[in-house]
Order: sequence, then C-alpha cells, then structure tokens
Amino acid sequence: MIKIAIVVLSTLLFLKGQNALLGAANPFYILEGVALVLFGPLFSVMLSHPHRDLHKLWEELLAMRRQQRKSQDRELLVQIRQLARVWQGAGPQELAEAGKKITNPFLRKGVDMVIDGYTPEEIQRILEKNYSFHLSQKETLAGILSSLTKLPQSFGFIGTVAGLISVLANLNDKASIGPGVSVALFSTLYGLLFANFLFLPLHKKYIALIRDEINSFPLITEGVLGLANRESSCHLYYKLESYMGAGEVTEYFIPLLPQPQEKPYSDHSQEAQ
Repeated sequence: MIKIAIVVLSTLLFLKGQNALLGAANPFYILEGVALVLFGPLFSVMLSHPHRDLHKLWEELLAMRRQQRKSQDRELLVQIRQLARVWQGAGPQELAEAGKKITNPFLRKGVDMVIDGYTPEEIQRILEKNYSFHLSQKETLAGILSSLTKLPQSFGFIGTVAGLISVLANLNDKASIGPGVSVALFSTLYGLLFANFLFLPLHKKYIALIRDEINSFPLITEGVLGLANRESSCHLYYKLESYMGAGEVTEYFIPLLPQPQEKPYSDHSQEAQ
C-alpha cells in the first residue's frame, strides 16, 4: 500500500512539473512521444523474439510479485523432510502420492527418479542437465528484459529528432519554436524514465530471481540424493539447513499426505535387508 501511494504521489508531482514545463504547447504531441517510447520497444521485441518466449516472460513477471526466496527455501526444506518421513515409514506408492503435490518441478522429477530406482549418480546427472536447459531459457527471457532497458532511450531519441525536424521546417513561426523544441525533448525524457524506472527495475528483479533459483538448486539436489540414499528425515533436515544460510527454519507442514509414525532408520534398513 505504501509503495502504491509513493508511485501515485510521484506521478502527480511529475505531471504537475510537466504542465509547468509544457506551457502553451499542445499536450497531444506529448502523448505521441509517450506512445512512441512505450509501444515502440514492445513492438520491437515482439518482432525479434518468439511469441512463446514473450508469453512465458509475461507469466513469470506476474508471478514474480508472489515469490519470496526465503519462504520458498523453507517450503522446500520442509517438503523434503516430509518426503523423507513418508519414504521411511511407508513405501513407493505413498511417496508417489506425496510427490504429486509438490510444485517444484525439479524436486518432483527427483522424487519420481527415486521411486523408479535410479542411482544417486544418475539422478544428479539428469537433474543438472535439466537445470542447465532451464537456466538457458531463463537467460533468454532476461535478455528480452535487457533489450527493453535500452530500446526506450533509442526510441526517445528518434522522437526528439523527428520533433526537431518538424520545428526546423516551420522556422517562420517563431512563436512555436520554443514549445516545439520542448515537445521534441519530452520524447527523450520519457524514454529515460521508462528505461530507468520501469524496465531496468524489472530486469534487476528478474536477475535476482534467477540467482535465487540457482542458490536453491543445491538444496533440491542434496535433498533428492538424501532420499535416494534413504537418509533419515532429521539427518537430512539438519544437513540441508546449511544451504539455507544462517538461522533456524521454523517448521510448518505442507499437506502432502497424513504423516505416518516415523520409524528409526536402522529398523527400516534391517527390514529392507
């Protein structure tokens, strides 16, 4: 709510300052400059990138507001502990049912491979290969945002040049030279504003999201390998805490399955033998 209020207040102050700078010039030409620097870059990336990449980027930008790395890592940690409990106290069928409710695709794929009997080495190799492909897709989407941080300034400069050409073509009307030049320069101004206050923050936030996913991948990999090696839930839980950084994780349960009574790991190993 505070962020929205700040944005609204800043917009009102900017519009008031714009009216003071604009003077007697026609505000319709200002709207033309805004449309040029806003829609020009969008059309440019639409022409240079596949539709599926643009659609994927739009979905991720919408979901980015709801994603918080700390809570996501905690959720992963608790999910892995619960999966270890199910794997210790039940069997493959119960683990498969629990795995269906996992939202993280890499953790879910790792659980499926554990159930199918893949070796830890195979699991790690497959997960790393899949994640490498996933990361390359993320880099492609980040490249689109990187283009959007540069294009508004270029289109703003184009608008300024076009406006100055119009002014130079009407030098006989001296009264319109000042307002005409101010309108032309507004295109560059809006290009800088859109680039630095809209697209650049989105690009930086998206890059931070990619870094967070990279930092979470070892947590997933070690958790799946712990399941493959049938490590006890407590041992796996405390081992994975090292990937969370400092601080203890407050446990909360995600409804995977009703949790069975946890059996000691040694007893389960003897039954397996």
